Amino acid sequence: MTNILPSNRRFRNCWRDPGDGTVKVDMTLARDQRMAEIRTERGRRFAAFDAEWMKATGRKNAARADAVESVRQQLRDVPQNVDLEGIAAPEELEAFQPEWPGV
Repeated sequence: MTNILPSNRRFRNCWRDPGDGTVKVDMTLARDQRMAEIRTERGRRFAAFDAEWMKATGRKNAARADAVESVRQQLRDVPQNVDLEGIAAPEELEAFQPEWPGV
């Protein structure tokens, strides 16, 4: 029996064969994968604000350093504020974007 594969390969590492001739996305694994991607993006964004914070601190610009630190804290909090459990379809999970803070 040939398995019918999902047309979207985005979560292919999360595919599972339930034994009915189809291949389904294991949403628990897909949510974990998406959260890891969000954390990676957060790290990239954090690095940019880290450099900005260092510049403000070096220039003794306390107001700017405080503003940037506020954004850095918001970035730290993004994973705790993201709830992927209510997302039931791989397409919705792929389209999901958290609210990213900025200055």
